[in-house]
Amino acid sequence: MNRCAKVAVCSRSFSMNPVLRQELLNEFDYVTFNDQGSSLSGNELVNFLQGHDGAIIALEVISRDILAALPNLKVIGKYGVGLDKLDLQAMEDQGVRLGWTPGVNAQAVAELTLGLALNIIRKIPQGYRSVQDGRWQQIKGRQLSSLTFGLIGCGHVGKAVVNLLKPFGCQILVNDIEDYADFYLKNELERVSLESLISQSDVVSLHVPLNDSTRLMINERAVGLFKPGSYLINTARGGLVDECAALRALNSGRLAAAAFDVLEIEPPVSADLIQHPNVFVTPHIAGSSEEAILAMGRAAIKGLSNHQPAGAFSKYQ
Repeated sequence: MNRCAKVAVCSRSFSMNPVLRQELLNEFDYVTFNDQGSSLSGNELVNFLQGHDGAIIALEVISRDILAALPNLKVIGKYGVGLDKLDLQAMEDQGVRLGWTPGVNAQAVAELTLGLALNIIRKIPQGYRSVQDGRWQQIKGRQLSSLTFGLIGCGHVGKAVVNLLKPFGCQILVNDIEDYADFYLKNELERVSLESLISQSDVVSLHVPLNDSTRLMINERAVGLFKPGSYLINTARGGLVDECAALRALNSGRLAAAAFDVLEIEPPVSADLIQHPNVFVTPHIAGSSEEAILAMGRAAIKGLSNHQPAGAFSKYQ
């Protein structure tokens, strides 16, 4: 797109970032920012994007109906890495191209994953709450170095988690539909089936996209394979986990604890899971480090000019 094109920025965090705002304005003369901080969806999203040639979107749902109401839209720059909220086939049919950079926030997500793991394994939240309540008691947790860590998904984030885990010396199991044989060999990783990973791991961490093959992959059956007293971490997508099944596993003790940065409904409408004493929840912040925000924003800006047909990305969905 040329600099006279009209660009709309749906993302609230992009719109609030002065560096990204200026860098986008350096590229395009006509930019509409989400300065109201609105969570855009449905008709409100259509109205915001109406008349624009390009859009920078984050977690907004871009459906066939939304696209049909936006005949001027030509390009979407993706702020972030998840494509599950984009109807790529509809974009392809309407000729709306996509600028997307995979793995741009991988290090940020990996670091939060490690932080969540240490929190629930060492029972840091429980210790903190006990001190706040005026109690001074030693709470025993476990050492990450003594546990088997299972990674479901070994793409950009999974690989970054492996690199962070290596100094701990824990055994690492991986499962992925892709065979990253050289990476597995270099890092002495054991690639196993999904069922074997769940049943053998003390910690199970999810790093896969949300699609028809992964939706609710941690369901009642999968939960039944967990080792008694194991841990579950999800920094990928909320729809990967059957939260009712996870709650039952927490209540029974099959899961000792769980950490979620993502939930099936955000913000949550039920408090049963998030208020469980052995659950630690963060508000979808895995990719929200200052460094990752700049990297994602710059990738989205670049994507407005360096884009491809949406169908080229269908294998990532």
